[in-house]
Parts: sequence; C-alpha cells; structure tokens
Amino acid sequence: MCIMKLVEEGRLNLDQPVFGSGGVLDAEFPGVTGSKATVTPRHFLQHNSGWISNPDPMFTTPYMNQTLDQLITYMLGLSQTYTPGATFSYYNMGFGVLGKIIEKTTGKTYEQYLKEEILQPAGISDIHVGAGSRSQKRGNECVYYPQGGYSAYDNNMPLIAAAGGLIASTSQMMRFLASFDGLTNIPDILNATSRAEMFTAWQPYNMYALGWRVNHSRLYPGGYYHDGNLAGTATMWCGGVNGGYSAAVLCNSRSYISGFDTALYVLLSDILHVYGVPN
Repeated sequence: MCIMKLVEEGRLNLDQPVFGSGGVLDAEFPGVTGSKATVTPRHFLQHNSGWISNPDPMFTTPYMNQTLDQLITYMLGLSQTYTPGATFSYYNMGFGVLGKIIEKTTGKTYEQYLKEEILQPAGISDIHVGAGSRSQKRGNECVYYPQGGYSAYDNNMPLIAAAGGLIASTSQMMRFLASFDGLTNIPDILNATSRAEMFTAWQPYNMYALGWRVNHSRLYPGGYYHDGNLAGTATMWCGGVNGGYSAAVLCNSRSYISGFDTALYVLLSDILHVYGVPN
C-alpha cells in the first residue's frame, strides 16, 4: 500500500532500478552492477527478484541483530539464483528493501509514513510496529504463545517492520481492507488504476500480484488475500471476495503440525460463508 501510494503520487516508479547507477538506493549501496542493478520495486513486490530465501536474512538467527543496511549489503553480496522477473520465489528480505525505499523516498521512517499517509487518512490509529519483548508490549496487546520449541519474542520487530513486523487487531485490519476495496461507503486510499495494478497477477505465476495472493477461485473467488506467521502468531486476511466480502483472522499462537496453514485458509473461507458469501 505504501509503495503503491508513492507510485500514484508520482514519487516512485515500479519499474525503475533499485540499485546501480540511477537506482533509488544507489547512493546508499554504490557499485552494484549486472543483473542486480536491473531489480525493480515491482520485482520485490512480486517475489521474483532472483534472490531466494535460503537463507532468509530477515528471519535467520545470525542476522537478526544487524541493521537493515547491513542485511541489504549482505543480500547484495549473494548471487541471484534466477534472472530477475523469471521465477517466483517468496523472499521476505525484498520487503525489507521496499521499506528502505519508502524511507529514502519520503524522508520518514517506515512506521511514520505508514501511519501518517496511509493509516490515519483511513481513520486507523491502532496499527504499529511491534515491540521485541513481552515487557514492551502495548497495554491492549495480547500475549503470544509459541509452540514447537520456538520463542515468541525473539524477533527484531523494528528490523522486520516492512516484512511482517506490525501488530493490529481484526477490527483495524477490517477497516484497512475497507479503505481500498473500491466500494463507495468509505473513501479509498488508492485510486481505481492503482488498485487494479496492485491486484493484477504476474502472468508467469498467476497466483500472486503486487504483494497480494490472488486467483484462489475455490476459497476466495474474485478476491485478494495473504497469510503470515511468526512464532506465536498465525494470521490470514482477504478482501474483495465475490465482489465485496472481507475477513481477517489473527491468532496469538501458531501450530507447526502438518496441515495447519491449509486449515487456516479453509477457516477464513468458512467465516466468509457464515456471513453470507455464496458457496
């Protein structure tokens, strides 16, 4: 949403280079050449930048106490497995880079821009970058309960802010979904052209658009959706199903038993049907 807002305002181009001569982040990370200098914001949004999550610097223990700039430098030192734009490979680190682009373009921190330019105009005041420990949690924030031997409080939330480091309630997420659904009862953050581009699938992989999963015709017909988890959390939301239905599920624990993720997908679909979405 932040990236698409900057594009809509003419402050960023989805197809301009991120690195290399003339790139958005050339001054911060000079000397990038070759295929790495052809990677664009669109590639990171579509998860086809050529880098793969093996390891994923955003969520791998040895790297979690480093700065975002250090992680981007580390990423740039790795070889790309694929040509940019050729193959889908989910890459959380790419959204870390997008967060850096937002900060460079706006002169604000990622959280400042998100709150001031995206959330506040939509009447949303209770979505934040999460804290790193239980003692730092907000007064109305739940406790997270890990499973499988993991810790729910080992993540560097400011570091992963743009890659899943936010906390929210279901009511705030539902209001957020309503702020870009193209319906008339609540003003939209993005115009129709931006929304259409954001939800248009990348054709070599027809199940992913710009930061959104799409085209799950069985569970979420016509809709856009996404899931995510950290140890101690499991989340799922969708919008635009059958022309206008939205739903969100947030859990403060996360099982690692086989089939859990599939069950969460089905649960969200079942909730939609309870509230009127045709089978």
